[in-house]
Amino acid sequence: MTAFSLLRHTVSVLFILFSVALLTGCTTPLLPTSGPEAESRWQARQPTLDALRHWEFNGRIAVQREEEGWFAGLRWEQQGTAYHLQVSGPAGQGAARLEGDDTGVTLTRNNGAVYRALHPEELLVAHLGWQVPVAGLHYWIRGLPSPLAWESRELDNAGHLIRLHQDGWDIHFERYGTVDSFGSSNSLELPGRLVLERPPLSVRIIVDHWRLLSNQSHH
Repeated sequence: MTAFSLLRHTVSVLFILFSVALLTGCTTPLLPTSGPEAESRWQARQPTLDALRHWEFNGRIAVQREEEGWFAGLRWEQQGTAYHLQVSGPAGQGAARLEGDDTGVTLTRNNGAVYRALHPEELLVAHLGWQVPVAGLHYWIRGLPSPLAWESRELDNAGHLIRLHQDGWDIHFERYGTVDSFGSSNSLELPGRLVLERPPLSVRIIVDHWRLLSNQSHH
């Protein structure tokens, strides 16, 4: 077995182990429901979620395309329209920083190379080799559809979005967790695990820790 083949095999094994870790754990399945009560709770949740302008989370991401897989730690900080994503693969492989806003985006590799584009997706594909819908995830990670038209959705009895089909992606919200709202005694439930699928691509994200920052917008 060549060194390249050994490395690819090792990465594949690590991806499988990591994916299993993402999918295991004590999680009660979210059950879809319908009716005016679930819809009413969903309508009540949306303005609060949409008003979140400043937040960050630490977690993990796994991307799989057919027989190839990639995984990393993920830190996302959002300040209004500006975002900062830090990805860090095993042993530093694939580490990169993605920073952008409405005017454009910059990707910085761990070797110091810097690339710029208008949209983050094209940078990720061109320089990291994997596709993650960053623009949509800005909304989906909060448990919201993006402003684009959506084809279908499912809610649970508490008014959580648990399945969404939008922009060609099938998004499953597998877990929510309680997050303390900044400067408030109220708490908010935000996604803790979600799976995005658009064959042959599959993206799994686990949020280990949410943090809501100050200066939130109140509409």
